[in-house]
Amino acid sequence: MPPSTVRGHQNLESDQSHRCKRLLQESGRKPRQLLRCKVVTPRNLVLVVDDDPSILQGVARLLRVRGIEAELFCSGEDFLNRADSHAAVCLVLDIHLTGMSGIELTRHLMLSGSTLPVIFITADDGEATRKAAAEARCVACLSKPFSSQSLVDAIETALARQR
Repeated sequence: MPPSTVRGHQNLESDQSHRCKRLLQESGRKPRQLLRCKVVTPRNLVLVVDDDPSILQGVARLLRVRGIEAELFCSGEDFLNRADSHAAVCLVLDIHLTGMSGIELTRHLMLSGSTLPVIFITADDGEATRKAAAEARCVACLSKPFSSQSLVDAIETALARQR
């Protein structure tokens, strides 16, 4: 059953969005969390888009431990309104977002001429999802839960493609 037909799904989506925004506020940090980077590159910012606050928090923590900056977004629309993708190494993007999907966001970026490497993350590891990710020319498609090393490896691949 598609999510849009699940009773109360709108309330769940709204609750997740509010929790995500509250997480950013409670952290006492600005949405763009600047940290020192251990990777040798003039650009050390990773943009992260997910509508699940726990995923945002976990990925931000992982990147912080590795010395990588993270800017967090709760939706594709939030990303389009606030992101400065020119300063980023890559985009870590959930495929199944509330509102605009990760695939739709990637298509929008490609049509606008962006060459920002994309690392998809998804809880749906089906063949259709993998095919859509491959067609969107992603660097990697990681299944949730994914290992921290697989994300770091994907980010390093994104860096290598930009050199």
